[in-house]
Parts: sequence; C-alpha cells; structure tokens
Amino acid sequence: MGAGTNAIDANESDTITTSPSGAGVDVTVEDIAQTRAEMGDTIAAISEKLSPATIAEQAKETVPQIAADVAEHAKVAISEATANATQHAKEAAVEVVEHIKEALPELVSNVAHKAVSGAITEAKDAIGGAVNSAKGAGMTIIERIKQNPVPAAIAGLGLYWLFQNENNQRESTAFSGRSNTTEARFP
Repeated sequence: MGAGTNAIDANESDTITTSPSGAGVDVTVEDIAQTRAEMGDTIAAISEKLSPATIAEQAKETVPQIAADVAEHAKVAISEATANATQHAKEAAVEVVEHIKEALPELVSNVAHKAVSGAITEAKDAIGGAVNSAKGAGMTIIERIKQNPVPAAIAGLGLYWLFQNENNQRESTAFSGRSNTTEARFP
C-alpha cells in the first residue's frame, strides 16, 4: 500500500502502526484487549442499571420517597393557602364591620324614620277611618230622616216636648220654691 493511505502493519512485537497521512500511532494488542474489557464492563454495568428488574427495584424505593415529598409539599401548600385565606377572610370581616359601623347611624336613622312614618300613616288611616265612619253614620241618619220624614218629625217634636218639659220643670221648681217661701211668710 502507498504512503498516503491508511495502513496497518503488524510486526513481531505485537505493535500495530497506523499511518493516516503520514502520522503514526503505536497501539499494542494488550491496550486493545484492556479497552475491550473495560468497554465490556461498562456495557455490563449499563445493562444491569437498565434491566427491568433493577428499574422496578429503584422505582419501589423511589416512589414512596417521592410520594412522601409530594405529600409534604402539598401539606405545606395547603397550610400556606389556608393561612392566606384565613388572613384574607379576617381582613374582609374587619372591612365589613367597618362599613357596618359607618352605615349603622344612617341605617338606624332610616329605620326610625320609616317606623315613625309608618306609625303616622297608620294613625292617619285609623283617624280617617273613624272620621269616615262618623260621616257615614251621620249620613245614614240624614238619609233615614229623608226617607222617613213623618216619623222623624214626630220624633223631633217628641224631643222638643221632652226638653221643653224639662225646662218648664226647672222653672216651675224655681217658682214653686219661691212660692213656698212666700206662703210660709204669708199664711
């Protein structure tokens, strides 16, 4: 083979010489065997690590630890979220109480005003009802008199006679009291 090509020459000392473009590298057969043995060990170790049994065993050992870590992180996150929500709820409650305190006087005033207005309205309605009842009763009497004028006139004369008679009795008692005293003086 030529000088510019790769050539492997084996000589008696078990040395392989390669000469790509004129550069030479000397490698012994022992070096190659040792590299092969090391590569075999590395491949065996990789095969052992990637075997399904080893992966399953590692998963058995790792999954509980990962689950415990996830559970701990979840507990911490829930605890923080609960504390945060509790703080926000407290702040919101304080804000609501403050708004109620601010609005309470106006609310009480409005309620009192409405209660008084309601009481006044009820009193007006009750008085109006009583007035209407009285008017209705008066109208009923007038309507009855208009419908029955003769009995009403007789009743009126009877009332007149009654009052007149009462006045006469007062005058008569007053007069007879004088005349009794006069008769007592003049027998």
